[in-house]
Parts: sequence; structure tokens; C-alpha cells
Amino acid sequence: MCDIDLAALLPQLAAVRVDAVEPGTGVVRITARSREGVAVACPACGWSSAWVHSRYVRHVADEAVGGRPVLIDLSVRRLYCENPACPKTTFVEQVTGLTARYQRRTPALHRPAGCGRGGPGGENRRPAAAVPAPGGQLQHAATPADGAAAARAVGAHSAGGR
Repeated sequence: MCDIDLAALLPQLAAVRVDAVEPGTGVVRITARSREGVAVACPACGWSSAWVHSRYVRHVADEAVGGRPVLIDLSVRRLYCENPACPKTTFVEQVTGLTARYQRRTPALHRPAGCGRGGPGGENRRPAAAVPAPGGQLQHAATPADGAAAARAVGAHSAGGR
């Protein structure tokens, strides 16, 4: 048997207690929980609280390990805000490096390829621009290097919905 320091291998798990790692054939499933007794700041007023209302499990996708996708079943706490003047009665803790509000993927999966890692692709990336889409909605796309390409892309997209 091999004793591996999981936090050294997967540093994003350092803030949680890992209960199980199941290296299945298609996906690596990690079961973890946020740590008990740790106070968390309310996102609305900033008061710290460790008063637990309840727990629930979030299913969060993470970066692949060994070419296999990783799914983290993370038990997080819903906490009471102890500030009587705060408009929030309860809030859910966020685990740095693993969760963000309303997200089902870790922040690492939200980074564009090459950005922030010193790899190619991040250096010449232009800011995203809103492009009209059918139905009056806006769709975000990378801004092309020249305006003519942008006009062709918008024209081709809006002509007949192709």
C-alpha cells in the first residue's frame, strides 16, 4: 500500500476533509466535507459565524487526474448569520479553490486554456465581446484581431440563423 499525501497531490483539497477517493474506470470520485468549527464570513455583512443550520452535498467537477475527469461530492454547511441587522438569515460557505456561488465546476475549470499557467494561448487573448444571437440574446465570444472578421462573424451568424 502506498501512503500519499493527498493535499500535496491535489492542493485544492487542503481546506477540506477527504473521506474517500474512488478511482473508477471512467471518473475519479472524491467524497469530502468542509471542516467543522471553522467560522465563515457572511457574504452580505461580513460577520463571522460557525453556527450551523444544516449541511448538503454539492457535486463539483474538477481538473482531470491521469486523463480521467474528477467529480467531488462535497458536503458544505449552511450557516446562520449572527448579525441581527443582516438581510441574510442563512448563507452557504464557499471553499477557496473548490467552490463559487452557483457553480458546478471548480475555479480551475473556469480558466481559459493557457491563462495564468504560463502556457500559450493566454498571452494574446483579447477581452470577450457581446455578440447578438438569434432571439435577441447576447452571446460572448472572443474579439477577433480585425474588425472585418468580426463583421463577417456577426453577419454570418445573424443571416438565417446558420
